[in-house]
Amino acid sequence: MFTASKSIKAVTKEIEIKKFGELNLIDTPGLNDPDKTRTDEETFIRITEILNQQLSQDGLSASL
Repeated sequence: MFTASKSIKAVTKEIEIKKFGELNLIDTPGLNDPDKTRTDEETFIRITEILNQQLSQDGLSASL
């Protein structure tokens, strides 16, 4: 399960997906990374990749 907490440091390093029946809960790294380990653009690209993977597993597709 996901743990929520306040922090001035980046907590979510990688995208995590938890499935609850038909529901997918996706936890992503936030934007404006305080640790400067990735740019916002890199974060958006990775989120898009993961969402497209999830959609294709369900027989769907999306484009920007």
